[in-house]
Amino acid sequence: MTEKKKSFSEYLVKEDILCNIKEQDGMKVLNQLLKRLQNTFPELNVEQAAEAVLKREEVFPTVVAPGLAIPHARLANLSHPLVAVACSPEGMDFPTPDIKVSVMVVLLTPLDEPNLHLQIISTLAQFFANPDAIVNAAQIKDAESLLAFFDPEQTGIPEYLTAQDIMINIEPLHTEDSISSVLERLATSRYLEIPVVDQEGHLKGEISMADLLRYCIPSYFQCVEDLSCISKFEPLADFLNRASDTRVIDVMRGNSFRAVSPKTPVAQLALDFIKDKVSQIEIVDKEKKLLGVVELRSFCAKFFWE
Repeated sequence: MTEKKKSFSEYLVKEDILCNIKEQDGMKVLNQLLKRLQNTFPELNVEQAAEAVLKREEVFPTVVAPGLAIPHARLANLSHPLVAVACSPEGMDFPTPDIKVSVMVVLLTPLDEPNLHLQIISTLAQFFANPDAIVNAAQIKDAESLLAFFDPEQTGIPEYLTAQDIMINIEPLHTEDSISSVLERLATSRYLEIPVVDQEGHLKGEISMADLLRYCIPSYFQCVEDLSCISKFEPLADFLNRASDTRVIDVMRGNSFRAVSPKTPVAQLALDFIKDKVSQIEIVDKEKKLLGVVELRSFCAKFFWE
């Protein structure tokens, strides 16, 4: 007998729902929701929970879509997830006055259950992917109606996370782009590597600053002990002079990268990062068209801290 699939609505009770609120200060609303959760779970320390939520908010803002905020934290003293929801037809300021939020979902989860934490966030992100869902939720007038709004069939929590649940979008480079047009982007981008696609969007390789260095400094220079011959970076100067005529396809790595399907379990991604020693994994569809990427840095941040 298969175990029944859990849904988001199982963690929400009407006593932890605020509808049709008039308060415009989102921080005050956040504290009201935490106090509601304390009534449900008396062991909850509101001050500590608020501090943990706001600390995370400062690093990674939790306004995940226009009008939707999911302030959350992982706490050591919880035995199960706690969820509270507030809806405001007029919108509330959160976290700053220039950002209006219509729906706030507070999520507190046990520190030692990062997988469940990310599963719930992924479920909410998919449920509210349609902007109309945010607008409709904000207009609901009572807790019972909002509880019914989170239909268990539509808010089922996946058995396990997949690559598509945690991947991020990134604008790729194209094989025929000139190196001169991408130097600044590579230098200023937060990404360690940028995927390269052809005109149809098929993944063809990756490129990084390290690839540029390897290309502009010939391999025989990398083996010599006397570096006086390149002390003034003559190979680099020559490379820059040729940058407008050099194409990304000439510099990129076309085979030493990892690409997987969007349905690949996150556990497999963890193994791939370890075994393949890559800093980024590309997500592609059946036609090998790029869908997104999973970075090692953000992957670890999600599971160890978020």
